[in-house]
Amino acid sequence: MNIGERIKLLRKALCLTQVEFAQRIGLKGTAIGLYESGNRTVTERSIVTICKTFNVNENWLRDGTGEMYNDSEGKLTQEFSLDDLGQAIIKGYSQLNNFEKAAIGKYIKAVAKEYETAENDKKVDKDIEKEVEAYRHELESEKSTQTSSALQNANDSKIV
Repeated sequence: MNIGERIKLLRKALCLTQVEFAQRIGLKGTAIGLYESGNRTVTERSIVTICKTFNVNENWLRDGTGEMYNDSEGKLTQEFSLDDLGQAIIKGYSQLNNFEKAAIGKYIKAVAKEYETAENDKKVDKDIEKEVEAYRHELESEKSTQTSSALQNANDSKIV
């Protein structure tokens, strides 16, 4: 497998199109297509940028030795298709101490609880609206029936 084929393998592992991959490393999509097909030599700058951007093992990219990624971060990036922001979040979180991680966990749980409460309130409101609407239809139907009965009685009175 040559370097172009490894770039294609990496790109597909990241679930990126040639254009998306190229944009992430500051190139045009056509350049990636040429790299992958072997019609253009991969520049030193591109190799370094690919490795830095996607946390790729440079030895793997150059000659196919070793693992595709430098560490588990790269594996997470691949597994969850993380973009730059996602990678930064995971890297930043991994560098926090236990107290800071606990504080963030507590905050996320509080936000999730508020969200769940708001969603439940919306559901309750919708359920109430459905009941009110059903009751309204019932009352309108009853009123219509009473009006029809009253008209029928009035007509019956005139006939007699």
